[in-house]
Amino acid sequence: MSIDQIVDLIKDICGSRETTEQALAKLKSVKRNVSRHQYCQEIEELCHKLIRSYIKEDVPHATAKKLATKAAVNTLINIVPNEKLIVAKEPIKSLTLE
Repeated sequence: MSIDQIVDLIKDICGSRETTEQALAKLKSVKRNVSRHQYCQEIEELCHKLIRSYIKEDVPHATAKKLATKAAVNTLINIVPNEKLIVAKEPIKSLTLE
């Protein structure tokens, strides 16, 4: 899944008023100097948004969870390529739909 596709999913979730640049800026807003806990929260928040969009497309929840986690981590790695994401090696255990 490309960054553009992920941005499009987030645009759909955030509403049509949001431009691609604004959606991408939200992804890029993940700061490099935050704590590991905050980084986990950023990835988790992105995953929740992606899960909701997958479920709207009738993807089963378990599959949506896997796809969303992979897409979110890949997106953050692509946006911050020089950042070493220790978090990316660990599964996100707390993902559930609210």
